[in-house]
Amino acid sequence: MNVKYTPGASNDHEFLKHLILEKDDIAIFDKAYVNYNQYAKWNKEGVYFVTREKDNAKSISLLERDLPNDKDFEILLDEEVIETYKDEQNRVQKMLLRRVVIWSDNHNAKIVLLTNIFYLDASQISMLYRKRWRIELLFKQLKQNFPLKYFLGDNENAIQIWCCLIVNLLITVIKLKTANKKMSFALTVSIIRQHLMSYINIFEYLKYPQD
Repeated sequence: MNVKYTPGASNDHEFLKHLILEKDDIAIFDKAYVNYNQYAKWNKEGVYFVTREKDNAKSISLLERDLPNDKDFEILLDEEVIETYKDEQNRVQKMLLRRVVIWSDNHNAKIVLLTNIFYLDASQISMLYRKRWRIELLFKQLKQNFPLKYFLGDNENAIQIWCCLIVNLLITVIKLKTANKKMSFALTVSIIRQHLMSYINIFEYLKYPQD
């Protein structure tokens, strides 16, 4: 996991350059992180990405690809495009990318995806982007179980977020090891909180808490 703690006023797309990625890794993020210069760098390094296209993006359609016959994914369009952008020296550059347009029942709207992955089906691209929602679930989990308002600190050196992330990771590992699917994450947190000073085998206890 890459974690970078920044002030709320920081531009989101600056975070991309701090990601630690290797060849064939896939980064998935929304359009707030759009950074074409970073995309070009990833292309050279063999790193892949899936993101949303900004509404004001300038692109030229080259060719349309065949649509999949998968009814579970409503693919409206799959095409290869040339995206135009300006580099760090303000020079106009062009990049070959793939645009996949999908229909979202949850949003009742079209979602336009951009990617440099050409070897997967459009339905697989859509599925990859849906996995981005996991980070939102992590944020929700942190807010519900570890209220940050009770911690002090308002800059990048404050420890409250790091403490919450470490505790969240430890409890996630504990929950996986106990393999008790009936127990929610919130209940696991509550039980551990109540027994912090108890001398028990927490793994065995969480497997059969009713005993």
